[in-house]
Amino acid sequence: MVALAPQQVDAHGNLARAYYWYPPKKNLARGEYEVALKLLNEDLAVNPRNSDAHLLAALYLAMLNRPKDSLMHLDYCLRAGQNEAETLYFAAIIHAVSGERQEAVQWRDKAIKKGYSVAEIAHTPELADLPPLTRQ
Repeated sequence: MVALAPQQVDAHGNLARAYYWYPPKKNLARGEYEVALKLLNEDLAVNPRNSDAHLLAALYLAMLNRPKDSLMHLDYCLRAGQNEAETLYFAAIIHAVSGERQEAVQWRDKAIKKGYSVAEIAHTPELADLPPLTRQ
């Protein structure tokens, strides 16, 4: 997809995630996350209120071990009223990747209460090290 749409943020972000979770290619993830962030910053320069761009920036920055910058973008989404299940799910991932397990569990549970798929959460590798899901 990156070859077909080199300016598509999702293509770079998805490739980075695939590289990250495939040990022989993990070293390539950083470069793809950085390209995705560059594209997101261009989008945010045009529309600084784009909550979707802020949410992806938060995720990619967390994956790049930049928790302070990541939380700035996540906080924007939450302050902007983006308390949708997907935003809460991303908050769980961001906190888990940043090593904040308790916060990750709280956001995961909030996402489930808002209707996010328990099956998808259970199969999210970034959340695999959290305590098991309990029946809600």
